[in-house]
Amino acid sequence: MTEARFESEISGEEFLIFLQDELAKRCRQNRRYSLRAFARSLGIDHSRLSKILRGKRPVSQELIMEVAARLDMSIEKLYGFISKTRQRNDPDYLLVSKDAHELLEDPVNYRLLESMKLKSFNTDPNWLSKHLKVSKPVIYSTIERLQRIGLLKIHEDGTWTDLSKGFASDIVSEAETSVVRRRAQKQLLEEAKNAIDEFDLDERDQSSIMMATSQSKLLEAKAKIKRFRRELCSFLEGVENKDAVFQLTISLYPTVQVQNLINPGILGVRNEN
Repeated sequence: MTEARFESEISGEEFLIFLQDELAKRCRQNRRYSLRAFARSLGIDHSRLSKILRGKRPVSQELIMEVAARLDMSIEKLYGFISKTRQRNDPDYLLVSKDAHELLEDPVNYRLLESMKLKSFNTDPNWLSKHLKVSKPVIYSTIERLQRIGLLKIHEDGTWTDLSKGFASDIVSEAETSVVRRRAQKQLLEEAKNAIDEFDLDERDQSSIMMATSQSKLLEAKAKIKRFRRELCSFLEGVENKDAVFQLTISLYPTVQVQNLINPGILGVRNEN
């Protein structure tokens, strides 16, 4: 049997990111999924895994191979997965790129940053888990990811600083961003649907309107929606004592689309003939 030879060993930090992302993925698929369940699947004591995920305990190569076996993943396949986050001349670049994918895909990242603006904000994981409505393992991985990307700084005295102002998603390719954003938009629309049952009408606003128009007006309409979003955001954020985080989700899409645009009657314009 020939032992596989790699350019370098899998670092503990890289494997930690792999574990955090795997746990976050499982929690997104099942909101009731717990750290204990993840620990059982890996054959690790849950308290030990908790320390590993928070960077409080080192990761050995032996543990990496044990976990790979429990996940029914060969060490070669695991190395191949992690090597995708490396780049020859800049080993951190693709790692940040992958984190940016996660940031765009999961609204909880933005939700945590926005929550920092609340007067009652508390950095305690239990408070964050309760108010962001996700498990503590997801909170831990979210905090780690925001720090890696450089959007969150935790100081020695325990205070947090939001560094997200001016953050842009163009560190990932346009095509990749499109795929990730579609997943994020679907998740936000699902949350909007759930809000109908979760909140009373005086706590939310959900309405719709349908109109016939010309597709030639779409670009101008999208520009108007963009201005509206920014104006409403400025209006709502222009208060000193913030006590809630709201999500605005707007959808404009065709319900009837006809390729032949010659007939003006198709577009809601009365045809006198």
